[in-house]
Amino acid sequence: EQTPTHLPFTFRLFDGRMFVDRVAESAPALSRGDEILALDGRATSELLEQVGRTVNLDGFTDAARASRLESAYEYRDSGFDHFLPLFHGFRERFALRIRSRVGGELRELEVAAIRTSKNRALAEGGASDFASGVRFEVLSPGVAALAIDTFVNYRRTVDPESVFGPLFERLRTEKIQTLILDLRICGGGSDDVPLALLRRAIQEPIELARRPVVRSRRVGDLEPHLTTWVPNAFNLPEAMFRSLPDGSGYELLEPGAPTVIEPHSEQRFTGRWIALIGPRNASGATNLLAVLRERVPGLVLIGEETAGNVEGTNGGLLFFLTLPESGIRVNLPVKRTWNPISFDTEGRGLRPDIAAAETLESWLAGTDVALAAAREIAAR
Repeated sequence: EQTPTHLPFTFRLFDGRMFVDRVAESAPALSRGDEILALDGRATSELLEQVGRTVNLDGFTDAARASRLESAYEYRDSGFDHFLPLFHGFRERFALRIRSRVGGELRELEVAAIRTSKNRALAEGGASDFASGVRFEVLSPGVAALAIDTFVNYRRTVDPESVFGPLFERLRTEKIQTLILDLRICGGGSDDVPLALLRRAIQEPIELARRPVVRSRRVGDLEPHLTTWVPNAFNLPEAMFRSLPDGSGYELLEPGAPTVIEPHSEQRFTGRWIALIGPRNASGATNLLAVLRERVPGLVLIGEETAGNVEGTNGGLLFFLTLPESGIRVNLPVKRTWNPISFDTEGRGLRPDIAAAETLESWLAGTDVALAAAREIAAR
């Protein structure tokens, strides 16, 4: 953090090309929409391909690779900024070759690197916790939109019922027939949030398919180097583990975890559901969307393929291992879960019924193509 190492701009990727998005005050010669053709004499396309092999993917969700280079939220900077030094070292200045958005002029420009915190401040993202990451709007008579930035409910914990209750009451009193659920920037987070939302969407009880599985019961000598967000995760009682018959691990018997999800008795929304999806949907968001796809008749998915594996997660719990010699932190997926679905997943993300990918042209114009498609369907 004390040494400037990051690019002084955020970027968007379209067809393997890098375009400047938001710019730090220290780089006034750059403008939104400028194309970065080369960095320190290396073609940007080659760097993106090289660094792109390092970003985390779930299953065979290759469609999400560009999104993870733009904004790898688990690192709080872009995947590109985060992993570029592994290949080309840290640097305090960058030499850029640019094609200007206006006029197409080719330019050579040197810019100073910025610190990690300033790069994070540039990144355009949603709220960091569920309590402040929910937006509701009635778009037109009978049509409402509910956007959720994150399911993270452990930084500033609130009861999801206290958030969803008044909103779904408005759906009833204002006679809303179509609800557009916008999860495009939601990665995942806590389980209580999607469960509270799911109960308002399903019409029949859902029996969960399988219990979670872990590979081992104890972390041994690694414990001093591990952290996680679940209290006592390194010392769970023996009674919570049941050996699998094939010896591959243990079934995790979580006390209080639901085995059946019941519909909400008073606030089930029985109108039309439309969900906006995309490559920033990771584990928890994709899990919810997969079950909605299975259990909500007439659901329409609009946008782009998700980053999370539809089958389930292998990172429902992460242990963060700090290597003692280098200080490098490694994420260790711990808990394998399965979604209660019957359709074939192919190890991929959830694909939309109606493709509505953001393009360079729509991004520059500020046009939300997915929301426009959803509003068109809602008006029918």
